Amino acid sequence: VSIEYKPNEPRAYSIFPNATTCLLAVEEAGCKNLGITLDFAHVLFANEIPAFAAAMVARRSRLLGLDLNDGWGKRDDGLMVGSVNPRATLEFLLQMKRDGYQGAYYFDTFPDASGLDPVREAETNIATVIRLLKLCEKLENNPALNDAISRQDAVASQQIVNDVMLAQ
Repeated sequence: VSIEYKPNEPRAYSIFPNATTCLLAVEEAGCKNLGITLDFAHVLFANEIPAFAAAMVARRSRLLGLDLNDGWGKRDDGLMVGSVNPRATLEFLLQMKRDGYQGAYYFDTFPDASGLDPVREAETNIATVIRLLKLCEKLENNPALNDAISRQDAVASQQIVNDVMLAQ
């Protein structure tokens, strides 16, 4: 059983608005078959940092599902993966890899709402995730990045990520 939180749902009442509420509920329930599904756009909508939410869930609960999409953070936009927040999506996927996530990646997007071809949209989402996961591999064991992070050198770490993301 998996809980997918969402800060607000215009069609119904949302009882789980953020990661913390879900983590508390899962802990309180104490059921071994209970965990959390993270929806990238819902995390943004909750004004949370996606990689941080993923790390908290991995540390305190079980991540049972992952919905990839994107949005502007004001509602559940359901946009194509990486279309608005490519850096946050990369950081999110990197955190998932670090936490050992090996489950499926689902796309919770709304191609029909904007007249997009759903097959082409899905193909593009898949290609985007594959490219981002390849970038994760370049960053995951990068000694210079790990050193910059350990020294809390934000400028150096951003330059390394920029070089990888922007193919320098």
